[in-house]
Amino acid sequence: MFARHIERIRSARERIWIANAYFFPPATMLHALAAASRRGVDVRVILTQETDLPIIRHAAHAEMGDWLRAGLQLFGYERAQLHAKYAVIDHDWCTVGTFNANPFSLYFSTEANLFVYEPRAVQEVASIFEHDLAGATAITHASRAKRTVGDQIRDRLAQAILAGIEANAASGEA
Repeated sequence: MFARHIERIRSARERIWIANAYFFPPATMLHALAAASRRGVDVRVILTQETDLPIIRHAAHAEMGDWLRAGLQLFGYERAQLHAKYAVIDHDWCTVGTFNANPFSLYFSTEANLFVYEPRAVQEVASIFEHDLAGATAITHASRAKRTVGDQIRDRLAQAILAGIEANAASGEA
């Protein structure tokens, strides 16, 4: 499943729109998203503002500055807790399912996603993304600068923990 996401991200030409409640992408995914942005692809990610997994949210905050510099457009969903996990790539592919873009899902969870290649269905999911985006606020370097020192410390600690988990899990697969 992860390989399909990466394959489509690498071949994207126009857009990559992701809504993911627990977004802390594995390095392979992050590099593919950054490369897509450099190619001129519109890369947008809707993240949750409220979460039941604060370690993921804090780790994400620690890396958001890098993600913004890499060309990802980030948005914090504010209507309620976002639990969605879907993506739209170009006009001919989308996925909906349980895959959380983070090391826990990649290495330790059994996830299931539906991949759709029918343009009308892809447009329907794109419309859902646009609706969700209307309930989100852009995350910018300026908005990130308002984080407290305590939050920044928690962010870096969470990032270190998840990076360690990803490194250990990835080396165990080799």
